[in-house]
Amino acid sequence: MGTKMQINRVESGTGGGGSAALTFYELEGTIAVPSNATLYLPLDVGSHRYEVKTVKVTSSPAGKVSIRLEDRPSGGEVMYESLVQAEVHDIVGVPVIDRSGQQRVHAFVTNGGTDTATLRVVIKVIPYAGGN
Repeated sequence: MGTKMQINRVESGTGGGGSAALTFYELEGTIAVPSNATLYLPLDVGSHRYEVKTVKVTSSPAGKVSIRLEDRPSGGEVMYESLVQAEVHDIVGVPVIDRSGQQRVHAFVTNGGTDTATLRVVIKVIPYAGGN
């Protein structure tokens, strides 16, 4: 799945100075994508509800790439879609409900280059409590 870490944030307005703990995941996947093609890359997140914080896609060899996140593996609603560019690195901040029940980020990566490319995808998410 990638990296997992705990973040403690001070809650405002509690009067007692309490804190809330958030679990933060860094999901990573690598996939070989043919020229001018889009492939599905599921990433396990362990929750049906989560917030996508950042998305990064790089290509080797360098080329034009894009990524689309949907709420299911086929026929889903688009939750986020990047521009086509040499490298994607976006702050997203989008809440998602995995409508498939698979507890995954449903990523569709596109290689707009002239050769097959290996695309590396890194998505940072915060799962919501009660999302399982």
